[in-house]
Amino acid sequence: MPVLTAYGGIYLNYPEDLKSHSRISYENRIIPKLVSQLPSHSFYYQQYSTDFKNWLPLKWLQYQQSTRYTYKISLDNNIDSLRSSLKGNTRRNISNAEKECTVSSISFEEYWFHLVNSYTERGKTNPFNQFALQNLYNSLTPLGKCELLSISNTQTQEVLGGIFIVKDHLRCYYLSGFYYPKGEPKHSFSALLWHVIAQCKLKEFDFEGSMIPDIEKFFRSFGGELIPHYKIWKINSLILRLLFSIKKPSFLG
Repeated sequence: MPVLTAYGGIYLNYPEDLKSHSRISYENRIIPKLVSQLPSHSFYYQQYSTDFKNWLPLKWLQYQQSTRYTYKISLDNNIDSLRSSLKGNTRRNISNAEKECTVSSISFEEYWFHLVNSYTERGKTNPFNQFALQNLYNSLTPLGKCELLSISNTQTQEVLGGIFIVKDHLRCYYLSGFYYPKGEPKHSFSALLWHVIAQCKLKEFDFEGSMIPDIEKFFRSFGGELIPHYKIWKINSLILRLLFSIKKPSFLG
């Protein structure tokens, strides 16, 4: 998978007005034809979009899968309905932080500076690659497909958190973010994330994860729907099969 790419795999354009059984029949017929066109390879691996529901044709071809989860919020509802879906203490925390904070755009250089510093302050390793993030930002900004936002204490102007959002024609996606745990007021990052959700004019907001318990709990509090998606792979090389049987790569977990 390319760096910072949550979803890949197969995307299908369906004929119009397919009934459910016809749609599945179409998938069962087309998916094997698509994968048969792959060039010779030792190892196939993709993390599929949440729109891909039927991996049975791949299973029948001896592919393997593990299930991942993300949270998605439908933005068809009005803002009051979305706010009412928030967990009670999350809604209160956001309301309190909104009174003392300001959301504004931020440059990539400032975003990266705070991203690195916030991970250092939390005693954690920054998992992001500056070159990859900046290339993505530089490519998507002219298209209007990304936003870098920060949230600051209105009185002190202290930066408390930031977020990197990307978009397609249907959804906003949470790509990365940072927060300072000692910043005041508390829960400012929740207010920033809520601001992004509330301002998004597309169909859905996708948190892109997470399988990490603390992050899952935080994302869950925003009232989204838990959605499964698949990691799918196939090992054709005998050497790789042996190596993976000794130690399975972490990205297949």
